[in-house]
Amino acid sequence: MKTKLTSPSAPDPVAVELQTPNPNAPTQTIVTVGDQQHEVDIESTAANAGLIRINHQVHRYVTHRDGDRILVWIDGQSFKFNTVNNVPRRSGAASTAAAGNDITAPMPGTILKILVDPGDCVTAHQPLIIMESMKMEMTLSAPADATIRQISCHEGELVERDATLATLERSE
Repeated sequence: MKTKLTSPSAPDPVAVELQTPNPNAPTQTIVTVGDQQHEVDIESTAANAGLIRINHQVHRYVTHRDGDRILVWIDGQSFKFNTVNNVPRRSGAASTAAAGNDITAPMPGTILKILVDPGDCVTAHQPLIIMESMKMEMTLSAPADATIRQISCHEGELVERDATLATLERSE
């Protein structure tokens, strides 16, 4: 999952990306903030809550999302963020080229909400589909201005990584 966030204490948006490199160890996550990478272990203990292990230190967290606002509580400190845009993560240039104009699932998960219908015209970075994976919500967005040609999933469906979720026809 990759997104850009702003904070009242930071003047410019910061790109934040969460990656789970090993499907056999789903709690091990690489968090990239700007150009810095951190290896962490994220364990969910409840919906939107859990433990984060960083450098052998354990921290409790709770998150809450309200539209474009994300509130994070870590060990008694509160952090507020606003999403600038969500960028769909691709599994590589080769698969993107092969897939053409397909929006694919970046990891296995459940489709929570489909925000568009076939025939809709969308703009670059417009949210299309919201999915959940490992108790994290991610928004898949249009990579460019386009028209939705087909929706290949439905709300509540469990999808595999790289499953085609929607097909776009890019605007000229």
